[in-house]
Amino acid sequence: NFLIESGVHGIVTGGSSGEFFMLNDDERLQLHEKVLSHVNGKIPVYAGTGANTVREAVRFTRHAKEHGFDGTLVIPPHFIPPVAAEIEIYYRQISDAVDLPICVYNIPDRTGVDLYPLIERLIAIPHVLAWKESTTNLIQMVEVIRKTEGRIKVLMGHDLLALPAFAMGAHGILSPMPNLFGKRIVEIYTLFKAGKIDEARKRQYELYRFRSNYRFGTFPWVIKEAMNLAGLSGGYPREPLQ
Repeated sequence: NFLIESGVHGIVTGGSSGEFFMLNDDERLQLHEKVLSHVNGKIPVYAGTGANTVREAVRFTRHAKEHGFDGTLVIPPHFIPPVAAEIEIYYRQISDAVDLPICVYNIPDRTGVDLYPLIERLIAIPHVLAWKESTTNLIQMVEVIRKTEGRIKVLMGHDLLALPAFAMGAHGILSPMPNLFGKRIVEIYTLFKAGKIDEARKRQYELYRFRSNYRFGTFPWVIKEAMNLAGLSGGYPREPLQ
């Protein structure tokens, strides 16, 4: 409800901030269904369906298709990490199995593999219509935009680079901070679109003040504790996280 009232243009369920990695399979599917049902068509909803095996990823993606999700956010296999050919097989087999838009999720700090060198091969896969770049490398972000311009949507995954990414042609931002600062993030986007750069820059700098608090806890629970403090019911992590 908070996100919808903030004016965001879509919701992802079961992404990194959604703690998919702390849920068993049934919990993930239940989470997807509950969020989709509650949003009830007000705005688009995308399911986080990435997994360590093609079989699991296809299962989650097929479930999203059957329940009417608008698309999927697909993180590559993690911990392994896979080589280039294996990554391409992973995304291609998901695409072959389910007719649903895919947003490739590049977050090398968490997966141990940077998908950027494979960008031309991955965006050639049917149903790959978007790319989430969750690095702090603005040069790489610009290269993603430049190499994919006109073919897919590019979303910035790092809150503090939202405005610079918009200025260089990113289509949007897909990140954790809207869970706490929904209206602020939307304002940065709408102010930029309206050409009010100075005002957008002020909103962006305000986020830096909060970002310094990340050192007080483990991501993403530091954001959820901030939500609790703000009365937004962020919840609590599963042990051993505190």
